[in-house]
Amino acid sequence: MKRWLLRRFLAIGVWGALAAAGPVAAQSPGGTQNDLVAMLHSVDATGQFDGSLCGSALVLSQSDGRTLLLTAKHVLAQLDEENDSRKLSGDPPVRLGAQFFGAVGTFHEVRPLPGVFSESLDYAVVEVIPRPGTTIAPPGSWNRLGALDGDDAQGDKPGYQDVRAVGYSRCRPWAASASPEKVIAVGGTDITFETRFVDHGSSGGALFAVDGRLVGMVVKTDGDEGTARSIDVILSDLALKNVRTDLTYGVSAAMDAAIRGQAVPTYASQVKATSVSARIERTGGKGVRFRADLDDLGAPAHELKLVGGPDDRDVKYGIDLDIADALTRSYQVRIGFSDGSSVTLPIDFKAPLTARIKALADSDVAWLYHRPGGAVVIGSPSYDVVGLVRYIDVGWSPDLMAHRAVFRYSGFEPPKLTGTAALNAVPENRVIVGPAGADRAWYRLTFADGSVTPPRALAFTPEDINLDRGQYGFARLLTTPEGVVFSYRYKQDDVGAFQTGGSMALSRPYGLSGDYTMQYDLDGKGFLEAGQDRLPWMNAPFKVRFVEKATGIATQVFSLPAPDSEAVGDDAPSTFPEVTCRRSTAREGAACWFRDFRAIGHVKTWRMSFVSEARLQNAALADLRPVWRSAEGRARIRECRNSYSPACLEWRRNLGGWWDAPAGATDFYYSVTMKDGRTLPAQRVSLAQ
Repeated sequence: MKRWLLRRFLAIGVWGALAAAGPVAAQSPGGTQNDLVAMLHSVDATGQFDGSLCGSALVLSQSDGRTLLLTAKHVLAQLDEENDSRKLSGDPPVRLGAQFFGAVGTFHEVRPLPGVFSESLDYAVVEVIPRPGTTIAPPGSWNRLGALDGDDAQGDKPGYQDVRAVGYSRCRPWAASASPEKVIAVGGTDITFETRFVDHGSSGGALFAVDGRLVGMVVKTDGDEGTARSIDVILSDLALKNVRTDLTYGVSAAMDAAIRGQAVPTYASQVKATSVSARIERTGGKGVRFRADLDDLGAPAHELKLVGGPDDRDVKYGIDLDIADALTRSYQVRIGFSDGSSVTLPIDFKAPLTARIKALADSDVAWLYHRPGGAVVIGSPSYDVVGLVRYIDVGWSPDLMAHRAVFRYSGFEPPKLTGTAALNAVPENRVIVGPAGADRAWYRLTFADGSVTPPRALAFTPEDINLDRGQYGFARLLTTPEGVVFSYRYKQDDVGAFQTGGSMALSRPYGLSGDYTMQYDLDGKGFLEAGQDRLPWMNAPFKVRFVEKATGIATQVFSLPAPDSEAVGDDAPSTFPEVTCRRSTAREGAACWFRDFRAIGHVKTWRMSFVSEARLQNAALADLRPVWRSAEGRARIRECRNSYSPACLEWRRNLGGWWDAPAGATDFYYSVTMKDGRTLPAQRVSLAQ
């Protein structure tokens, strides 16, 4: 006769005798599932958890003044491997410690019971050495074995079809599967069950039937399947080794009522909760996965269906929703029990999701990144948080954040932007160019639940601004009366900036996507085509428009103010200033000068000497910005750039870009530090050229 069937007959016989004698209070397992499971840790010399190993164990007995635990044999093997590795590296060994549910945080050392183990069944018994001055409380009840549920058990089919594992999964103490998991097979020594919960640290933990009784000890997991060793098999093997357990078999409350001819109370009638809470397992893109928290129901759930969505669906192993739906729709869960009863309760997805969003808002996730010269780029956050953000607004003052970006894969449709807002919209990972001299960028986040952060600043350090400028440095901004933002840079022409006046590289609005040709109107006489988005430099307001190449359709006309004349000084030379020294044939003496006077505007510190390198001293250079601002000044630069007339020589001396050598000097020494931070060490130029 099968052992489970024998236990059933024995239980019925006992209860039959008791029923004949008179009313008897119904028995129940007593205690909680957690008080039967101990957490195992590797501990250091001080007895504190060191984090290198974790596992689980079952409380086997507390007789004769000592506590015995049952765990998986491979947990002890892992401890041996850890200490072998530590021995090779010279680190001190670790020991195995245990903590109990009634005294969390108090660790007791454990040691294997010699000879009490089985390699084939993968179990071992360990003895607890209580910490001095402490006692170990027994479980609430030892009457915890068995899984029969009245007449539900037929033939070789066990009386449980759902189980729940409790253990140290992923080193989380007393972690339990959020809802019961299906039994796949029972045969020989093993119970195989579906699981998405069992993981490292679960070995040695408990497998409980739906009625709360202990049926197995978890030994391994393989993908979505877990394996537990039947507790019957282990206890039978321990009996052969003369190891006793205080655990005993009992009957369920339903079986008790059936034996005594009473109406069986349904599991649904025992539910006291008025709602079900949910916890987030993960987020990603536009979706979120929840788990229903069923631990406080007071009865073991058999099935779980979501009510309120497009269709009722089984959600026992996870509830997948769009973030937008989880925040806006109302849902219920229909909870079915193994006795056929069910209850429908509201479930709250919004609270945990808004809590996750608030935590994200308070976190240090980077949303903007520096680029050389003070520009910024809106980065792509990790996939698990991107769906929690609707968009980010960016600008260069807390009161005006003109640019809005929507992250890809967020699940949110791009904002329905039109006009100025659409033209200023920024694609993800696009560089946003700031105005020259900006020392910070401002941004504001709008999350999926509608919450908005206050303006935040990304401050630039001098190192950020003075990095190799590349294509982003020294940009300036122009804004139309409607608020559309353009960035521009002054560009030297190949033949020299001050012979033709140079040109302007004008960016198109960030939100204008497609293949367009830029056209410009400088004087109201009609639009001309701008090659490569370059147009002649001017000091007056102008207009631009963009013509789609495929259709020939032009955009609106954008009226832009006059550019800043100081932008002419932004196009710094890529090399250091060249110095020419020459002895005059028309007069005695020699002189040195900058070959290109534009270099004066880019020099921060100029040191020179006609004596020696050791005698280098700071020399003043003029500020060229007032010269650039006027047409007369630019004309003077063009005139004197290659002229040695007395008037030009005097003008150069006044600027500080021409130096007459004293009598007897043979060499000219100089060093230079540029405004962008580059430094040229001391140079020597012979005056004998």
